[in-house]
Amino acid sequence: TLSSWEVGFLLDKIYLEKSNAEIALISGSKEPEGADPDIVYRLKEMGMNVAVTGDEDIDNADPPRRSSYTKEVLESDQIKLLIISATVDSANVLDEYLDVDVPILTLEQAIVDDMQIGAAGGGFSELREWAVLDNTHPITDELSVGNIVVQESPKDGLPGQLVYILDPLTDGASKLIASPDDSTQYTLVTVDEGIPLLDGNPAPNRRAFLGLSDWNLGADVATDQTWQIFDATVEWLIAGETSIMDWSLY
Repeated sequence: TLSSWEVGFLLDKIYLEKSNAEIALISGSKEPEGADPDIVYRLKEMGMNVAVTGDEDIDNADPPRRSSYTKEVLESDQIKLLIISATVDSANVLDEYLDVDVPILTLEQAIVDDMQIGAAGGGFSELREWAVLDNTHPITDELSVGNIVVQESPKDGLPGQLVYILDPLTDGASKLIASPDDSTQYTLVTVDEGIPLLDGNPAPNRRAFLGLSDWNLGADVATDQTWQIFDATVEWLIAGETSIMDWSLY
């Protein structure tokens, strides 16, 4: 007899396998929340098929992490990119995907130390601008060095939060965008495949941190430049290899 969490584990695994998804989004809930619906819609507009899974525990009786089931599918050739949403409970994710040989975009700053990329940072309230530090990278090569506006206005009357990570970053990381007030508060960092991580092991595949929280990545808050950076980050991570598929899930 299967336990409740084993049944959930199996059903979720089947869902991801049968979805024909090329991108897996780990959200704070299996029903997309925060800005996750906007992310899913944006990826749809880019011609990509997405499966969403929640990070929450299935049972209170010390079950495996809900998100761990995806590792088996991620290590197949199906999934081209894993996105870890800022809506997750970081305690449910941590280093769960550290050794997965799939490109990863994390929007959650609290797990970058577990991912061996850098030090967890924090967030800015009411900050609307970022500073482009390096425009020689494929993600930022259409931007000018200097400040850009990434948040139009507060969402639902609340100030948005732009999040950042800190040094020490792994050697070889590309520091592309930061706070306009402190160039060591990084809001876009990339690590190419094979670059040694902080633990000395090579990155299994491309990694990126993008400091957009679930508040300010909403369609009613993000600027055109915000989405330009998001799009370019996704495209760099998958290196333009994702095929165009019919939108069938959302």
